[in-house]
Amino acid sequence: METSMSITPVDVVNQYLQALQAKDLTQLPLAETVTLIDPLVGTLTGKAAALAFLTSVLPVLQAVRLQHHLSQDNTVVTHWEAMTPFGTIPILEWFEIQDSLIHRAQAFFDPRPIVQAELGSQVNDS
Repeated sequence: METSMSITPVDVVNQYLQALQAKDLTQLPLAETVTLIDPLVGTLTGKAAALAFLTSVLPVLQAVRLQHHLSQDNTVVTHWEAMTPFGTIPILEWFEIQDSLIHRAQAFFDPRPIVQAELGSQVNDS
């Protein structure tokens, strides 16, 4: 059954978060030319680079908890939390949506819990 409702930019971001929660990156609504900006890796360009990074994140992502969306036109700013072995990491992410795909995503969060855990594991491995 076909619906007449169109997919909103918030729907696209919800699909992104649900795909992360399900650890099913095939469901990510990413444009081929997506730009992903993250405090851990800087700027990544292209779907393949974004998927490679997100694949590396999945093992530590235990759950996703949506807090709030703010939306205007094709821009969505989402406050969500990543439950990880390093604790709960609050994330504010800015999305630009076109044609029901994410063309740009910029995450803002404090990476220190992750970096400190990585440094600790490197010290322990020495």
